[in-house]
Amino acid sequence: MRVKGAIVTRFDFGDVELGARKGAFRSPNRGVLVVPDKPRAGAPLVVVSHLRMPGCTGMISAYPCPRGRTELRMDHGMTYLGIDLARHGYSVLIPDLSPLWVGEEMARPYDQTAGWKKIVGNQRDRLALANRGRDRGFGAHVTRKIDMRKVGLVVHSRSSYIVPAAVTAWRRTSPIASVYSYGSALQPHDVPYPDVPFLGTVGSLDNDVKLTSVQWHLERLDRPRRTAGLVATVPGLGHTYVNRTLSERKIDERAACERGCPDAGAHERFLQTSTAAWFDATLRNRRNAMPVTATSPLPTRLAGREALWLAATNARAHSVYRGTSRLRGVTRIGDGKVIACRRYEAMDLEPHRDRCPEAKIGVTTSQAAVAHLTLTRSGGARFTTTPTSRVRQVVLNLNPADTRTDTLGGTPLRLTLVDARGGRHVQNVSRLNPALKDRRTAEDNGAYALGTIRLPARGVGDAPVVAVELTGGSGSGQIDVERIQLVTG
Repeated sequence: MRVKGAIVTRFDFGDVELGARKGAFRSPNRGVLVVPDKPRAGAPLVVVSHLRMPGCTGMISAYPCPRGRTELRMDHGMTYLGIDLARHGYSVLIPDLSPLWVGEEMARPYDQTAGWKKIVGNQRDRLALANRGRDRGFGAHVTRKIDMRKVGLVVHSRSSYIVPAAVTAWRRTSPIASVYSYGSALQPHDVPYPDVPFLGTVGSLDNDVKLTSVQWHLERLDRPRRTAGLVATVPGLGHTYVNRTLSERKIDERAACERGCPDAGAHERFLQTSTAAWFDATLRNRRNAMPVTATSPLPTRLAGREALWLAATNARAHSVYRGTSRLRGVTRIGDGKVIACRRYEAMDLEPHRDRCPEAKIGVTTSQAAVAHLTLTRSGGARFTTTPTSRVRQVVLNLNPADTRTDTLGGTPLRLTLVDARGGRHVQNVSRLNPALKDRRTAEDNGAYALGTIRLPARGVGDAPVVAVELTGGSGSGQIDVERIQLVTG
């Protein structure tokens, strides 16, 4: 089927067996391929791996569907994304995975990761043959048009679990060189991703996986990386409306969305714009606003929507502070206050001795050891460090620890770098930075997750930095500081 800018092919290669016992479980080997309608040689391949949702009407997870129930194709629900990426010059493979995801668990009653590799690996192999003119299962129009040397992978929800195995399995044939995740189902205890460029996005109103992927990423920030590792939380978006099969049936898991919430079109535009920009930056090395290097500024907006980033520092960096049970080298400034404490999961009601003070109005969602600061105009905390030379950038992971009651709209923050020569280099951080912004709405009192702020080390030059000071500057407030780093080089 030809549409403007793309050719869409629906294919079916029969069934494959899953599990150890023949005939116990099977899945179709089918999906959608979308390529540019006038492809130039070398259209990079992107694989779109969709979410787990019931594949039959009546919210029934089964394959085949029971009598009287109609099959729901989640791969068809992502075809719009394939068409848009094809218009940007990519070839897009969208396997049908609903039958594979029928089981509630990844490993029982059959291994879903092994099934993914079997199904999608077969489709990739046949696509490689078709690209060489040796397989007509996708049609003759794909011959010598696809670049499979660097593959992009889009994963949604349940599909996020297969990334490590897929990267390993495809390393020698068609290396997965970039990963984009939407609404990841990863939990804090799950394995880290391989060191390939990774961008995770999650809607603040995602009532399915909530913000578990942010906590998962937080617990892995200390792992050394050579490539970007990013998670962006986007206000208003949910879990299901990026899949047209679900949005057309008004299957929306978001709570408190009676008015003013982004519709299906807004979800689709966000996914289209952000995936194209991400793969342009990571597969084609095109310079854009994507923060793919350690010193890239973190834009306040992603694909036209506000973004709260939690970013790994994939560069040489000196750690000034990392949340611990003791405040070593941390002292109070003026009439400010600072204590060491820990944020626990909201449902953990144990009387932990190190539990942070509860916010009077807002709710903090990150589970981490932090320095809890009370800031005033000239008061706050000083973080002393060993003299660090050639500082290029300061990285702060923090969040407001209370909803504001004034009209400032966010928590004021002043950063001062103190150098070994006595120089003081001051920057005021915008209180409307997504990491500091007031999250209060008409429906609730505001929820706060840790966010990353990157600031250039202005004026420091060659002088070694010996301390980082945080005060309120233009106002007062409370913040949790999870880490402070100095990027050098």
